[in-house]
Formats: sequence, C-alpha cells, structure tokens
Amino acid sequence: MSPNIFIEWLIRNLKASAVLNKDDVAPLASMLWPDEKRERERLLRRLRPTLPQLLVFHPFDPSNRTGPSIWLRCVPSDRIPAIYLDRRDVQLTLAETMAAREREPLAGQGRNTN
Repeated sequence: MSPNIFIEWLIRNLKASAVLNKDDVAPLASMLWPDEKRERERLLRRLRPTLPQLLVFHPFDPSNRTGPSIWLRCVPSDRIPAIYLDRRDVQLTLAETMAAREREPLAGQGRNTN
C-alpha cells in the first residue's frame, strides 16, 4: 500500500468512526487515539491539514492544535474531535483517571460546620 493510499484510508476511517451510531446510548463526545509506542506520531503532520478536528494532548500550542485536557475540551468544533495520545500521555491519562476514582468516595464529604 502506498503512503498516500494509506493516509487516505486512515482519514476515511477516522471520519467514519466519528459518525453517530443511532443505536448508541449517548452521542460520541470525542475519539481517543492512543499511540503508546508512538508509531503513528509522524503521520500527524500529514493528517492535520485534512482533519481539523485532530487535536493532540501536549503542551499548549493552538497553532498546532495541541494543548492540555482543559483546552482540548473547550476547542470549538462542528465535528467530533479525535485526540491523539502518545505513550507519555496515555500513561498520564490513566494515572489521572485512577487518582480521580480513588478520590471519588470523598466527593461531597466536606461540610461547612460553621
């Protein structure tokens, strides 16, 4: 498969993945694209011009559509965003999720006794 054919195939499949499935319980909010071994990182430069909804979880750089999680949640788009996560980001995201779950029982426990 030539590189251009592969890129076209990848773009078609990323776009198709974002199509709402009427049988789902809730509409898709985003697509996470984990790349733990960073094998697809070099494709980002070729995909960005065609996929404006492709965002990258990295330090803040809006010109390259990269940013922290709070920025990624706030980026306006008329399309479902695809968020690329490299190895470091996958591990960080999992650690944050696990920490949040550990704190969950404490939510709402703080009370003002004044």
